[in-house]
Amino acid sequence: IASYLLEHGVTDGDRAIAIAARRGDHALLDAAIGTGNVHADALEEALAAARSRNDAAMAIRLEGVTPTPPPVPEIDTTLLTRYVGSYTNDSLRHVVELGIVDQTLVARVSDRSVLSLTPLTETSFVAESDGMTISIDMRGGIVNLVAVARNGETRLYRPVEETESREAAPVGEADLISRSSLPDA
Repeated sequence: IASYLLEHGVTDGDRAIAIAARRGDHALLDAAIGTGNVHADALEEALAAARSRNDAAMAIRLEGVTPTPPPVPEIDTTLLTRYVGSYTNDSLRHVVELGIVDQTLVARVSDRSVLSLTPLTETSFVAESDGMTISIDMRGGIVNLVAVARNGETRLYRPVEETESREAAPVGEADLISRSSLPDA
């Protein structure tokens, strides 16, 4: 049934590859792979099923399949403009600059080259050439933090304006409202 559906335009390779792996159906496996629409999680499940059935030929075939990449979300340029700015990590003295070039978010970390960012979600991006991911934490429509992950390490950056405000604030105890100025309850 699944082979018939695939031959007649059904493009759900994920479901078909799962059925093929459970049944050991190599023809269906080839048809499912031929859809070009098989995602990483479906491939992992199918590979586990092939291995549990001790089907080495199917396992080898599945290991050679490149999964369909997840769809790239389209993000409105208006939203991207909210991310534009400079962000700093005070302890490292590193700066991340986010900008827009040709409707694409770009990043420069410290004095390195500019990297184009591909959206994973509305607030998460990857620099495919570098493997770096950037996640943006928004609060009230304003960037609160920028997290930069690279080589297994994640570093947090705050907006430069906020850092400058903290540096300009007087050092000392927080202002207190006198209890005598509050109305009695």
